[in-house]
Amino acid sequence: MRKILPIVITTIAMLIFVVSIGIMFMATIAQRNNNLLYLFDTSFSLIPSNSMVGDNPDSLDQYDMAIIRNKAFEDLEVNDVIVFKSRLSTVNGCVNVLKIHRIVDGTPELGFITRGDNNEKDDQDQTNSCADGLITENEYQGALSSKITFLKPLVKILVESRNIIFPIVVVVLLIILCFELIHLFKEFNQEKKKKLEEEHEKFKNELEKQKVEEYERIKQEEISKLKNK
Repeated sequence: MRKILPIVITTIAMLIFVVSIGIMFMATIAQRNNNLLYLFDTSFSLIPSNSMVGDNPDSLDQYDMAIIRNKAFEDLEVNDVIVFKSRLSTVNGCVNVLKIHRIVDGTPELGFITRGDNNEKDDQDQTNSCADGLITENEYQGALSSKITFLKPLVKILVESRNIIFPIVVVVLLIILCFELIHLFKEFNQEKKKKLEEEHEKFKNELEKQKVEEYERIKQEEISKLKNK
């Protein structure tokens, strides 16, 4: 059991590492394509601004974490909070982003009008060139299911340092993997050393046994010679 346990722990750690790298790789691809990453029909979104601050039970404060479900587009209705592909106006032009705002009008057939709870204008009523059109199934990503509010300090760090979070996580996972591999290597060497010691002890005992047997054989021969005389 003691021999198997370190191997099992190391194998689990390596699997976790591989799965984590796979998830981060998929998350990177999803982010580049301006999509949410779903695992088991669930995703999450970090709230970077105060555009959804309000008095509704499902209003969102800055740095809340929103839990997103993959609700069917045809089941959406007015007052649902949804995540959708949008564009943000910057000094460098329009940048693709994901936005989480409330449906204030529209139907699945015609498209939806959205607005942040803390905004005065609809997203489709902006004067800049990056204004959203009606939200259709092509832009839709998911609907708010619940929110987590007690992780605001962590979410703030993630939002403000998202460019360095991925490298940090990778480095941490690599360090863990290295420690596990070193531990496995030590265990392997200890088992090998123990086996060699056991083989050496066995050989030593066999040699000692042969010496005793040889001594007895010679002794018996000498006794026989003396009797024959």
